[in-house]
Amino acid sequence: MVGRDEELEALHEALRRTLDGEAQVVFVTGAAGLGKTTLVDAFLEQAAARQSVRIAKGQCLEHYGSGEAFLPVFEALGNLVQEVALDELVPLLRRYASSWLAQMPRLLDEDDFSLLLRTTAGVAPERRLREMLDALAELASATPLLLVLEDLHWSDCSTIDLMAALARRRSNARLLVLGTYRPGDVAAQGHPLGALAPELLARRRCRELSLQPLPESAVGSYLADRFPGHRFPSELPALLHERTDGHPLFIAHVIDDWVERGQLTCGTGAWQVDGSLDGLRARCRRACARSSSATSRAARPTSSVSSPRRASSARSSRWRRARRGSAGGRATLRGAGRARPPRTPRRRACAGR
Repeated sequence: MVGRDEELEALHEALRRTLDGEAQVVFVTGAAGLGKTTLVDAFLEQAAARQSVRIAKGQCLEHYGSGEAFLPVFEALGNLVQEVALDELVPLLRRYASSWLAQMPRLLDEDDFSLLLRTTAGVAPERRLREMLDALAELASATPLLLVLEDLHWSDCSTIDLMAALARRRSNARLLVLGTYRPGDVAAQGHPLGALAPELLARRRCRELSLQPLPESAVGSYLADRFPGHRFPSELPALLHERTDGHPLFIAHVIDDWVERGQLTCGTGAWQVDGSLDGLRARCRRACARSSSATSRAARPTSSVSSPRRASSARSSRWRRARRGSAGGRATLRGAGRARPPRTPRRRACAGR
């Protein structure tokens, strides 16, 4: 990963505060393809290598309608089974978050699950939030806990309520909450996170790391990291940066395309350009156009309303209905697969969601 040293250090600083007993909430924001997931994954890998931590990671899914309540949180709890023994996790949830445990049948036998389901029926939403706050604090008491919720621009209202409660609660729990989202999608959908995040920032209850396109120097570092000892022309980083505007996903796709078409070769023991820079420039334009189209489709908010005014009204109404009613909608995931390089040593760029 290149070009994200400052943001990576900021995440480690948040972790240091967490280890000192100051719960932290950090939002990593940016448009599609700028590397939010890559940054978070690199941080988690480093954090786990440096100290003993528990990592619970959940993914929000694009949905039609209100979506399932707390979907990414339940996924994160389910993933904790890989780090916390069942004989520790189940008793903890039974004591502090019984209504949550009643929604996780794979952790219980059939009789125990049926009994718990009956005894927790009709639990108020406020109690569910309080239960999870207490459970997360208890989970983090023995070993620091990193709770990661990705793509919050697709989250349900209940998950946003939990994020708000976690950020507003003044706690000495060793808990670090990381959330990623696309501000453009939040604004386009009238998502409640659009009002919550500025409020939390103004009250200093969270921190935002806003990812920007990579500078030209980072493009040169990426080429040197991916193609050690290369003999590319000195103008290549500038050309690549100019044509991609420093967008990490576009950079990776363009280079993959050059390699696949034999414009970058390793025939004499070192990678070099096979052809002219003009040929690379022309091919770069086509590859960027394809990547831009694919990224736009993946990031486009879902709506069946053609008028912008009606679309905005429909989105706002959808979120109001979701907050009033139950969140039992069906969640689906839509997205394009990522291109894979054919025959080049692959190092991680900042490309990602």
